[in-house]
Amino acid sequence: MARPRKTFNLDEAREACRYIYRKLQVDDYWPTDDPFMRDEAMEQLRLVRRMPKPDTVQKWVDTWLDDEQRNRLLLAMRVRRSRKQRPRRRTINISSRASDVLHLLADREGMTISDFIVYRLGDECRLLDDKT
Repeated sequence: MARPRKTFNLDEAREACRYIYRKLQVDDYWPTDDPFMRDEAMEQLRLVRRMPKPDTVQKWVDTWLDDEQRNRLLLAMRVRRSRKQRPRRRTINISSRASDVLHLLADREGMTISDFIVYRLGDECRLLDDKT
């Protein structure tokens, strides 16, 4: 039995429009290599983008994308969603000695280095914020 197609909610419809629009801007042969059909798809997308409702985006996707293109769209949306959910990371350069000290102290507390820094220095930051 075939799985039912995924339907979009409002946020997903907006994200799908952004992805489709970007894809049309960079790929002259997407969603089809027929220039007249591509122009028609682009024109219909312009109308959909003005008021991106889930049902209108769904209809555009069903009309213009094949299964492979649709799967890539859904994958791109899942990747973007998972990136939004992950905490942002920064890279800092510290000396080897500082790294060893942080590792040792964080291990003693049973934490990651990031958690340890926030745990030990977070109150200091709040005190600085209160003074400004």
